[in-house]
Order: sequence, then structure tokens, then C-alpha cells
Amino acid sequence: MMKTYFCILLITVMSMGCAAQGLQSPSLEGEGEVLFSDQRFSVQLLEAGGASMLPMANLRVSEGIRDNAVYEVQQALGIYIPKMKLKTKSETLSQAKGFGWDKRIKDLVNDYERHGNLDPQFVQQLSVVTETRYFFYLKVKDYDFNIQQGMATKRVVLEAELWDSVCLKVVWSGSGKVGVVEPVQSERVRFEEIFVSAARNLVIPLSREGKRGITAQGCVS
Repeated sequence: MMKTYFCILLITVMSMGCAAQGLQSPSLEGEGEVLFSDQRFSVQLLEAGGASMLPMANLRVSEGIRDNAVYEVQQALGIYIPKMKLKTKSETLSQAKGFGWDKRIKDLVNDYERHGNLDPQFVQQLSVVTETRYFFYLKVKDYDFNIQQGMATKRVVLEAELWDSVCLKVVWSGSGKVGVVEPVQSERVRFEEIFVSAARNLVIPLSREGKRGITAQGCVS
């Protein structure tokens, strides 16, 4: 009787395993890429100086999507660069608001996104207030969700820059891309998962920027 019960249980477990395999989500196709890295920049300098997350420019995508992207990148930074002091977007805005700079900091990122103009004096002032050397400027480069012929396409591309308040320039930039195509009737990949993967693809290459010589300030003379 025990043997019969054990066989039935084993067959049931195996069947459940096969069913679970059949329900697995399709693989997320993506990659991370370093677009630019200053020759003197390293993750050690980033860990020593700390970074503040800036709000995203109010362009192209909704506030909900922007907040989701910022949150997942902050989570990825905490996982892959745990020694770095990170001021979240909320903390950065709160400290700026304490000096009456809440509108000014939003104007800073919007103007930079539209015209590429960076206010070096304000960046240095923010550095003193936040006690961080670097500022993480993030944007959703591409966001796509469409349905055609019964197939759902989901794609997210994140790009980021690190602004250095000492060197007064961009010292690193990179991108994280993720996309998936799956049947509408059996959709299993949530957009949250896509943002998580895109954020990790963005941050992992940044976490590996540490094999070159650096100076005390990390700026090219």
C-alpha cells in the first residue's frame, strides 16, 4: 500500500514539475552597454564620493513609468554597488526643497534634456547639500507596448549618465535594454519584470568600472 501511495505521489510531483515547466515565462532578451566612460573614472571613486538620484525630465513618458524606472534603478544600485552611499530621488528632492530648490532642480534636468545645458554652479551647490560627489541622471530612452496579430511586444530601454560635481562633466554613461514578445492569450511577463531586468542591465556594467588607474580627484588634468 505504501509503495502504491509513493508511486502515485511521485507521478503527481513529476506531473506538476512538467506543468510548471510548461508555464515558464519566456526569456527576456536584453543587454547592458557602456556608452562612455572617462579614463579616470572608477567604481571606487563612485563608492567613495556617493551619488544622488536626480528626478527624471518631464518628457515623453508618464510620471508612473518614470517613477518605476527610478525605483528599479535605485534597487539595482543597492544590489550591485552596495558600498556606495546613494541618496534616493525622494531624498534628493527633499533636501533641495529645504533650500527652496525644488523647482530649480526640476528645471535643471528638463533644460539639460532639451538643450544639453548643465548649470555647473547649481550642481556644485547640490553636491554640498546632498554630501555626494556624483549625480545619477536617468531617462527612459524607449518604451513600447503594442499588440499585433495576437502577439504582445514589450520593450524598455533605459539610459543614464553620471555627473561629476568635482570635474563638472559627465564621467560615465550607459544603457540597459530588455524586450519580450509573447502571445496575448498567454502573457506571463509583467512590465515590472522588464523594468527590473533593464535596470540591472544598466547598472551591472557600471559596477565593473574599476580596473583602471585613478587619481585622488579622478579628473583629467
